[in-house]
Amino acid sequence: MDAATFVGLWHRAVAAQPMPPRVLVLACAVAALIAVASRRVWPVSRTVVTVAHEGGHALVALLTGRRLAGVRVHANTAGVTWSAGRPTGPGIVLTTAAGYLAPRECQRRVDHSVSDRW
Repeated sequence: MDAATFVGLWHRAVAAQPMPPRVLVLACAVAALIAVASRRVWPVSRTVVTVAHEGGHALVALLTGRRLAGVRVHANTAGVTWSAGRPTGPGIVLTTAAGYLAPRECQRRVDHSVSDRW
């Protein structure tokens, strides 16, 4: 990625965005409430978030040159990702941070694809 592409991407990421339609905001709020409040949906939602979280760790571990040793999601929705590489430096920092950013990025992409259809 050259510097101009990175700068353009950065400006797009931090620029003010237009307000989404009110109906989209309300639909997302209702979907989130159902995902959290429903005894049938919540266990699945929780597992999906854990998979996205652990997948973020795993993907960035590979992208930063670390060796992926394994990913496990337990029945109680706890998860762990093992990677091998230097215990210091940008690779481990990015790998650690990615797990926390990945579920939000997945949700942002879903929101974006839904809002394009509204």
